[in-house]
Amino acid sequence: MSKSDLPKIIITSPVREREECIVDFLEGINRLEYPRNRVKCLFLINNSKDNTEKYILDYIASHKDFPETFTGNLNVPDPDLLQDCRNHMVRRQLYSQFVLVRNKIIDLLLSPEIMKDFGDWDYQFSLDSDIIVKPGLLNALLDNIGEYDIFANVIENDYGFGATGNVLDFDIPIDNFIKEGRLPTGIHYYLPTLPFMEPFDCFVTGACCLIKRLVLKSGICYEHHNMGEDTWFCMNAHKKGLKVGALVTGLSEHRMYERYRVEMEYRPNDDPSKDYRKYGMVQA
Repeated sequence: MSKSDLPKIIITSPVREREECIVDFLEGINRLEYPRNRVKCLFLINNSKDNTEKYILDYIASHKDFPETFTGNLNVPDPDLLQDCRNHMVRRQLYSQFVLVRNKIIDLLLSPEIMKDFGDWDYQFSLDSDIIVKPGLLNALLDNIGEYDIFANVIENDYGFGATGNVLDFDIPIDNFIKEGRLPTGIHYYLPTLPFMEPFDCFVTGACCLIKRLVLKSGICYEHHNMGEDTWFCMNAHKKGLKVGALVTGLSEHRMYERYRVEMEYRPNDDPSKDYRKYGMVQA
């Protein structure tokens, strides 16, 4: 396949107060082994009070080889986190905020302005701004996506606290959910048991995934769910007969600084050395 025939990719990310890792995030994107004329970026900066936006704009200005980028600002109010200080309840309150930001990204991707500037794109590469990608990741996902419509790179989610990631299994047959509307409960995969570089079906995923354009054109959007805003996005995809899958590549690193700090405040006796990167989930 010639370079001119390669799929057009838009890398999207909601960004909020990531000054501790945003430069590494941008470096990862800039090192992707993919033609620059086939990839563009869309960063939506939400209610960020630190230097994140400055770092993004400075980096793009000083790296002329960085993909063409659209940046926008959104000020979704913070939820009242004083209602419950337990870390899992804090995250649940934040999910409603994430829904608004991610749906705004969908609106932008399908807007005439983006279509005019970015053209007829093929895939959204949805990437959280604390995930540092390695050069071969995008090609690995494209080479293996096949018939999947939402296809994730498996990442580690619970730094220091157990081998879980961004993929959930079914606890009931998916047909039961589709036909009966019965809400299933996601079950985390144990990451070290997953096959390396072999695509597999999953129920819910997010954070680092390729999404075919037809998914967004079908009207699928994000909704609040206590397991995270990606849950209803994927469940609605299943309802429409779309396929959701994932791939273990080892070609990314999840920098969970803020969550790690919050969790340690409430779990000070946990051993941070229990980092399951020792299982080989992240390649050096």
